[in-house]
Amino acid sequence: ESAKGLTDVGFTELAHLPALAHLSLKMCPRVTDRGLAALARHPALREFYFTGSKATPAGVAAVATAPHLE
Repeated sequence: ESAKGLTDVGFTELAHLPALAHLSLKMCPRVTDRGLAALARHPALREFYFTGSKATPAGVAAVATAPHLE
């Protein structure tokens, strides 16, 4: 399923879910580097898969710094 309505604000809210360990989303055209940066600070995120956004390689690099991301 697509997450077309998900925005950077939504990603910021996801970052506040302490038990979130796995996240898989596709078709997120309203998500940018700002949304990904919010997830970069997530303390438990281990797996992250997402496609179809306005994020740049810099945004992807930011989320790749999440402390427990595999």
